[in-house]
Amino acid sequence: MTAEPTGKPQSDILQTLFDEAVTQQSQDDHKGAIEKFVKVLEQFSDHPQILNHYAISLAELGDLEGAEKALEKAVKSAPDFADGWLNLGMVQQKNQALDAAAASYGKLCALLPNS
Repeated sequence: MTAEPTGKPQSDILQTLFDEAVTQQSQDDHKGAIEKFVKVLEQFSDHPQILNHYAISLAELGDLEGAEKALEKAVKSAPDFADGWLNLGMVQQKNQALDAAAASYGKLCALLPNS
């Protein structure tokens, strides 16, 4: 495992960066969050939770196409990722892609208990 000059392992640095991005996102600093998510995604490009958070910030800044692509990648890498299907459906609905949104919501419902 490689270490940064601080002595922290690379994975710890990336976790800290991800945590900082989530905090920025919760404070509506989506541009700052996106910059950090991009850095983390350089190492974990198919991680569904990171892609999901990244997509949320993209959508908040009006990049619905980018958000949809990130969410499609998230659910492709983790087909049982309910949050990804929910957010994908919401982005598709905002894009007026109602058939696609219905399909995403259908996949979400199939994952939920008692559906």
